[in-house]
Amino acid sequence: VLEVGPSLRPMAPRRAGFDVTIVDHLDHTALRDKYKDTNVELDIIEDVDHVWAGQSLPDLVGAAVFDWAIAAHVGEHTPDLVQFLNDFGAVLTPTGRLGLVLPDKRFCFDIERPSASLARVIDAHERGDIRPSVGAVAEHCIYARKRNGEISWLPQAAGELEPVHTIDQVHERIDLTRAGEYKDVHVWCFTMDEFEDLINKLVQLDFLNVEIARLHQPTDCTEFYVEFVRRT
Repeated sequence: VLEVGPSLRPMAPRRAGFDVTIVDHLDHTALRDKYKDTNVELDIIEDVDHVWAGQSLPDLVGAAVFDWAIAAHVGEHTPDLVQFLNDFGAVLTPTGRLGLVLPDKRFCFDIERPSASLARVIDAHERGDIRPSVGAVAEHCIYARKRNGEISWLPQAAGELEPVHTIDQVHERIDLTRAGEYKDVHVWCFTMDEFEDLINKLVQLDFLNVEIARLHQPTDCTEFYVEFVRRT
């Protein structure tokens, strides 16, 4: 198993018997330090095998290939969605599977934000983006909404939407991005149906080496699940 970005919530933990290789943006010492002042049980944070620093996934893991790869709430953050998916396709065995967990924009702070367009996804790939653009940071911040003080909620939730950030905070994040600081944001947002349509069009245009095998969105859930296989 290859798990990317498990942070403090691994889906395939070694303690459960999984033969897993873990990739994250920090090593396990730094992750445990990051969460030491929270209520998180630090022992559940897995030892990290590879720290991602912007290189491609195949370069990071070397010649290793995997029967199963998983990433929960990572895809929406990646600056280049096409390369993100193709990197996974490159390290899967011929019958391997990739599982993604992605947030549904209707049930989180992205609710009023424009959904990811085919043009923006392709253009980010053609540019070779390795960090969120000024536009992505601006869009993430100015559209972000909270409901009843929360940035995610169940489908049945009610209540007025309010801005998460002040306009001064939005300007500050834009300026920091322009200055070269990496601002971790949702670069992309979509519903499950929008994501399926986006991926199918990228496949039709031969941008991807993987394709969707299955989608699922449980009732009363803020996220959806996508399983990919390598294209033949």
